[in-house]
Amino acid sequence: GGESALFPCGLCGGQGQLLLRNCEGRWCARCSRHPGCQGTIWLPESVVAAAVDGHCAVCGPRLRYVVRTLRVRLAYGPASAMLPPGSDTLQGVCIAGCSNILERLGA
Repeated sequence: GGESALFPCGLCGGQGQLLLRNCEGRWCARCSRHPGCQGTIWLPESVVAAAVDGHCAVCGPRLRYVVRTLRVRLAYGPASAMLPPGSDTLQGVCIAGCSNILERLGA
């Protein structure tokens, strides 16, 4: 317990919530009803750590429910070119659809 839900699962119509998980060494957002619901959003392999860090001001009003954002730490590599100088962390990462950040990081 004690996990923060990112947003309701689209696959099961919001019966479950997507929860941040580390699945076999890779980060993902997986439905709380798993394995009954297979709703999963995989984060890029370049993500070495992830935590819930805030709320999305774009997706929350658009989807009419609370949408949490992520803080992700990236391994050094092609994706790290997107980071601020001297940082290994991106903050305010939304995976609910307002951003193509996952594609840009190589999901």
